[in-house]
Amino acid sequence: MNNHTYILLLILAFSLSSCGVKKHAAQKEQQTAAPLSLEQRVASGEFAWLDTIQNVTTNSAWVKNISGNYILSHQNMLHGQKMYGDPIMADSLVITTNGYYYKYNNDSLVDFGRFNVRNHTHFKVCVEQFKVDLVKGEQTNEIERVETEIYNPGEFLTDWYSYTHDYHCFWTICRQNINPNRQELEIIVDINNDCVSLIRPENNMIKWEKKL
Repeated sequence: MNNHTYILLLILAFSLSSCGVKKHAAQKEQQTAAPLSLEQRVASGEFAWLDTIQNVTTNSAWVKNISGNYILSHQNMLHGQKMYGDPIMADSLVITTNGYYYKYNNDSLVDFGRFNVRNHTHFKVCVEQFKVDLVKGEQTNEIERVETEIYNPGEFLTDWYSYTHDYHCFWTICRQNINPNRQELEIIVDINNDCVSLIRPENNMIKWEKKL
């Protein structure tokens, strides 16, 4: 074997081994790049920081009363936008007795976080209504926003802390359904960002139903 042939064989062998290394590296990169589902990420402890969220006004009795498995009964638009984003994000909801929630869409976990009942005595919400002309004693076409106080024991504030670091405080109602074997959890409005519309009262709710 002359030197020229020997050098060609070395180059060929190096090229083949190099291709093998590249192929192995590409396969390995493909394997490691496979994203974990949200359920797997929760199970891995990635969101353990949610355990550190503490709220001294947590009402554990109400959390236990509300906890359970819910299905989405109804969701209306609020001023043209959904309360959880544009599409219906979740068709089922699980609230645990230790204050965690899990939202699913088509059996896939889409949201996870902490749930808390903060107040069920007195709180204020924004209300949008037609203004009344006090001189004429007539309702006008002008829309005004006023603050009103809620003090029904069955209505309370709920805090939702998502794994995405998103936070919402909702005006919430828990009551019996027409069907005595069902309980309703109705989210009326995000009191930090939205206003209850008495002009279009059907526009302010997300309703969940739970079998008793």
